Amino acid sequence: MGQADFLRDGGTFRMFQGNVTFLCLQPKLVACTFLSYSSSFLMLPAAASSTIMVGFPVNFQFRTWNADGLLLSAQFNPEPCRLELLISNSRLLLTLQSSGQQRSEASAG
Repeated sequence: MGQADFLRDGGTFRMFQGNVTFLCLQPKLVACTFLSYSSSFLMLPAAASSTIMVGFPVNFQFRTWNADGLLLSAQFNPEPCRLELLISNSRLLLTLQSSGQQRSEASAG
């Protein structure tokens, strides 16, 4: 029985050699609890610049008892541009600030 047959039949042994790329087609859900809301953060790997130009979906679910706080921030290049999702006075606020100090905002709640 070859390795491909073994894997096809539900075997758990996997051996890879050389350059391997793994792609997870199903969304990966990860729950995170932060014990210190003032100094804890989650850092995600940056996508390749070609992916950002084309676009990619991102979904987050947040649950907090805090009335104020930063939920998400991202810095985009080559044009310095910053995206922030935060809670301010118990309202959700999304801001986009470009290098020319131009600022766009959207809020809900």
